[in-house]
Amino acid sequence: MQLNDRFLAFTVAGEQYAVALTNLREVIGESEITGVPFTPHYMRGILNLRGQVISVIDLRSRFGLPRAESPAEMSTLILESNGDLLGVCVDSVDFVVRLQPEQLESPPAFSNNALSKFADAVARIDRQFIVVLGSEKLFSFEESVVTGVGSPSTAVA
Repeated sequence: MQLNDRFLAFTVAGEQYAVALTNLREVIGESEITGVPFTPHYMRGILNLRGQVISVIDLRSRFGLPRAESPAEMSTLILESNGDLLGVCVDSVDFVVRLQPEQLESPPAFSNNALSKFADAVARIDRQFIVVLGSEKLFSFEESVVTGVGSPSTAVA
């Protein structure tokens, strides 16, 4: 079994997504996130993880959806890309799934282009689709696809 064929599936706004386990450092339940002024709307803030300050984004907001009503019920995925860490708030962590290359297809063009910016692939498991997100794409703090709100690189702690 190869580690690069395993993905963590999670839910955001009732839809199923996944990230490669090779990019996942840990999953945190309830955590204290401190807001930071003058950051993009999708930045939830920063958290202290064993002495390391990590920026945290709200995936709902990043996708142009309203924030969850009860953030205490959310989980935070700590992802790594090129040595940088990023916290990503999701509604729930669901399961680990093994996906073979033949199960992964290029993502179709999405009508609003918001998800196509972050999706690496789409996988079908039984009758359900899972959008596989590119961890490195989530680290991009460029102009928001949905609202057009800009973000300077200072958003990353």
